[in-house]
Amino acid sequence: MKETVLVLSLWVHLLAAVVWVGGIVSILFVVLPSARKVLGAGAASLMKEVSGRFTPMANVSIVLLVITGLAFITLEDRPAGFGESGNVWTFPFGLKLILAATMILIHFYRNLVLAPKIAGAASETSKASLQRLSLTCVKTNLVIGVAVLMLSGMAAMHWLSST
Repeated sequence: MKETVLVLSLWVHLLAAVVWVGGIVSILFVVLPSARKVLGAGAASLMKEVSGRFTPMANVSIVLLVITGLAFITLEDRPAGFGESGNVWTFPFGLKLILAATMILIHFYRNLVLAPKIAGAASETSKASLQRLSLTCVKTNLVIGVAVLMLSGMAAMHWLSST
C-alpha cells in the first residue's frame, strides 16, 4: 500500500510540475511571440485571456506539488544520512525547497498583487511598466523552475544510487 501511495504521489507530483513549468514555457515561447506577431498591440488582451485560463491550472498544480511533495517526504525511507548536515545531498534538496517556495511566492504575488494593479492602472505608461514587471516575474519563475527540475533530478539520482 505504501509503495502505491508513493508511486501515485510521485506521478501526480511530476504531472503537476509538467503542467506548471510546461505552461510557462508554452506561454513564453509559443503564445506570447505568436500573439505579438499576429495581433501587435492587441496581444495584451489575448495574454490576459491566456493568463486567466492558465492561472487556475497553475494554482491546482501548486497545491498538488505541495501535497504530493509532503507525502513523498513523509512516506519515503530516505537514504542513510539524508538530511544530516554533513550529507552532500542535503544542500541541493534544501535549495530545491527554497526555490520552489520562491516560485510559489512569485506566482501569487504576480496574480494577487500585480494583476489588480495592472487592471486598475491610471495611465498606459504605468500599465505598461507593471506588465513588464509581470512578464519578468514569469521569466524568473521559468529560470527557477528549470533549476528546481535539475535539483529534482539530482535528488532522484541520489535516491536511486542508494537503494
